[in-house]
Amino acid sequence: MSYNRKEKLRGNIEAIRTAFQLDVERRPPTDAEWELLSKYAGFGGLKCILQDANEISDATKWNKSDLELFAPTVELRQLIHDFSKDDREFARYMDSLKSSVLSAFYTPKPVVEAISQSLQFAGVSPKRFLDPSAGSGAFVDAFTWVDPHAEITAFEKDLLTGKILSKLYPDCHVNIEGFEKLDKSQNGYFDVVSSNIPFGDFAVSDPVYATSRIGVYRQSVKMIHNYFFLKGLEAARDGGIVAFITSQGLMNGNNALLRGALVNQADLLCALRLPNNTFTDSANTEVGSDVIVLQKNSGKKGLSKLEEAFVVAEKDASTGVSTNRYFIDNPQHIICTDSKLDTDPYGKPAYVYKHGGGVDGIGDDMRGALEMALSLNLNIELYQGKQQTTHIINDVTVEKKPEQEPLPPEQPQIEDVEAEEIRPDTPQPSAISEPAEIDTYQAPTPDYTHNPDPKVMMYNLFGELVEIPGAKKRHNQRQKAQGQKPKAASHPNQPQSPAKKGTMSETPVSGNSNRKLTDEELKFYGSLNWEDNQPINGFYETMMSIAQRQLEEKRLQEEEDKAAQQANSDAPYIEMTEGDFIPGVHTDVRKTTVIPLEEIEPEPDLSPRPFSEDLQTYHKEGAMVCDKGQVGFLSDVNKNGATFTPLQLKPEQMKRALLYITLSDTYQQLYDY
Repeated sequence: MSYNRKEKLRGNIEAIRTAFQLDVERRPPTDAEWELLSKYAGFGGLKCILQDANEISDATKWNKSDLELFAPTVELRQLIHDFSKDDREFARYMDSLKSSVLSAFYTPKPVVEAISQSLQFAGVSPKRFLDPSAGSGAFVDAFTWVDPHAEITAFEKDLLTGKILSKLYPDCHVNIEGFEKLDKSQNGYFDVVSSNIPFGDFAVSDPVYATSRIGVYRQSVKMIHNYFFLKGLEAARDGGIVAFITSQGLMNGNNALLRGALVNQADLLCALRLPNNTFTDSANTEVGSDVIVLQKNSGKKGLSKLEEAFVVAEKDASTGVSTNRYFIDNPQHIICTDSKLDTDPYGKPAYVYKHGGGVDGIGDDMRGALEMALSLNLNIELYQGKQQTTHIINDVTVEKKPEQEPLPPEQPQIEDVEAEEIRPDTPQPSAISEPAEIDTYQAPTPDYTHNPDPKVMMYNLFGELVEIPGAKKRHNQRQKAQGQKPKAASHPNQPQSPAKKGTMSETPVSGNSNRKLTDEELKFYGSLNWEDNQPINGFYETMMSIAQRQLEEKRLQEEEDKAAQQANSDAPYIEMTEGDFIPGVHTDVRKTTVIPLEEIEPEPDLSPRPFSEDLQTYHKEGAMVCDKGQVGFLSDVNKNGATFTPLQLKPEQMKRALLYITLSDTYQQLYDY
């Protein structure tokens, strides 16, 4: 069936009208109304609806080729206006239309069914399914047929589309918001995560990822498709499946770090390159897209040859076309009947693939390739939770037996490097078991879901890292819960962390370790600590030790000077004699001393507590706020409230933080208005 813009627009209008009426009447749809709702296909490819269409005279501004859609567009705007409770809601609906025009290209049914039926044929019948970008529900519908009793969760950010989705599937948990709003309690929860995800240089507002100490996670919030893959794997349980349709840019681009991060925590089951005419009939667009199917595996010990190829993208010197090595080695996974060298929508050299069988032929060929790949690569025992997984910890092999319920997910700790572009000729990793080659994306698993790092640089306002109260204590508690021995606190004169195996030196440098450090040296080495910055060799270990000792001596001297000044103060005082002790005063009293009363203030309460102010829409995880005169940050943000953790700040830091909070809150309120 060829693409018909007028029929698509008419189907969308009737679907929207039906959804609004069901809202007013507060009832589920009849069979006839369900059919009307199911014809909704978004507004991708209908840019004309963004033009002025408020009165007849606006038609003069339209192109002749679009004039047949002018009257339906006027009807669409009037319909939305009539059912909006105020101008603000109407503006939000119109913003949804704009976003839909740019990103809503819905997936043909044969393509979606090829994915769901191939997984079912391989033994994957999910009890808990997640679609993070559901649209009007093509994937929801396909996986509902696999198991009608499955628990299905869907996210759809577009307001109109989300409203229609909730009417089509009333038994589904429909969230009309972005995927970044997924509650962290659902991480590691889903058996299958599958969708046609959005792609492009669209940023995602996720403060947990944006402030992660792992470079690939920080960078992912700048490219929405990269974010969806990492977030999707986080949502899947161990052994669960992630199957996404995405742009060819993920596999062909210079983002080897991201691809490496994916196969470091999941097994690559299959990748298919879809022909450019896959979305021609449904959205009147020719785009290159890929299907990538992964199985989460937290116990991986190495990369397969398929995964080694998946990480590498090679550029042909003669054609200038960049192609993922996986498709060079597996041309049978390119679904097409014809190919030619041409250009992509941005004018760059690219191979254009076509399929003469239309969407039905594409679906049939996809099903055959997927079933073959799944039969070879899917670990069904891991999916069913029956397989033991092996982890290597400090050269000691530990067997991990399957649990009755899936464990919460653990994010792979990827070395903190920026996601730089990697040229095709850059040497690529060959196996996870070779740390020298893949140290950019293999490391032990961190727990960064609550807070990316025990120290937070609060928007660079303080001029120094601010220690989060209790962070080390919580870190040690987590280690204890995981069966690890907490790290011992370092002592200024007694370094606790020996140099790691394979470092430059395992003994301190010779020489006078008691020399005074310069101010610059003291500032640098004094800012380090053994818990978060393991010494890379004996020299660093010695310098850190000296710096800690000098800082302690400096602190004691300052406190003694302060006590001496207080002794001469004219302020009201109390007398204390030998043996008396006042908390917070470091002094060895040998005679009657005066301590100014006004200087003795109670220590502020820095323990986490429920946030007492009203939660606003812009209050996110990690947001800086003020609560009862104290500055701190929010965590565990949910619909019922949040946890407030105060920060211990100096007066100048407090002043800057309050100015920032005032400015930020004002901006957010203005944006909402």
